[in-house]
Amino acid sequence: MTEDEELRKKILARLEKAGYPLEMRVAAKIREHGPFNVSQSQNYVDPVTNKIRETDVLASWVIDIEGHSSVSATYFYLVVECKSKPQPWVAFDGGIRTPPEEPEDNLLMTPHLYGGDGTNQLLLQSLINFEDTHTASTIFSPIEKGMSTAIVEISLRETSNSNETNKAWAAVQSATAAAHGLLEGSKKFLRAVSSHVGHVAIIYAPVVVTSGKLFRCWLNEQGNTDLKEIHRTEIAVRLSPELPLSRCIVVSEAGLGSLLAQLDATQNALLMTS
Repeated sequence: MTEDEELRKKILARLEKAGYPLEMRVAAKIREHGPFNVSQSQNYVDPVTNKIRETDVLASWVIDIEGHSSVSATYFYLVVECKSKPQPWVAFDGGIRTPPEEPEDNLLMTPHLYGGDGTNQLLLQSLINFEDTHTASTIFSPIEKGMSTAIVEISLRETSNSNETNKAWAAVQSATAAAHGLLEGSKKFLRAVSSHVGHVAIIYAPVVVTSGKLFRCWLNEQGNTDLKEIHRTEIAVRLSPELPLSRCIVVSEAGLGSLLAQLDATQNALLMTS
């Protein structure tokens, strides 16, 4: 192996360890679903720390709603945090469906704004036709066993440290903070465009994509801890007393395609008439 080949090998290994290939794969997969724009390393102001941070992947869709009496367009964003080659992640639930059980509830728990002044003057679920059987599988549809309230990374290393950072929970917090931070920055945009195009709705969906294994854990009917590999879960998270309880979607890389198919259904579910 030549010196240049050895250097190339080392650089690629470092890039893989840092997670850049996963970010690039996720961005490429999202582009297949026709977004208006896909960017990486988008800056935002963290609403908790007030520091400048970066998203991994930000994708946007602009959906015109012709004829709607109140809303002229919906701007929908996926705010994606990527975690490459982590230890297994485990999300905990009660083993039965828990609130929220309705798509409307999930929509309202997804960071959003409506109107030129950035306030929620309209119940946003009126934008979505949840009764249509063709749109049952939207990105807001409840998952099988409802939301989890905790997710942990399980270290399988023999010399694991009990003080290690819970990277799974940190990723959920990061994606949710990015969604709220970007949403805050959208208030100025809303005020600017509403005078020209009428009221618009903006929705930011925080998503974490892991290239590792994802499991759900619950207490079964026999009173024993049970475990099942899954490809998607949702975590309820509140970042601070000032911010509302929000939902963050967590998917394995293998489950990203199904999530994006739900996003396609969501676009079809947006009302085209008043």
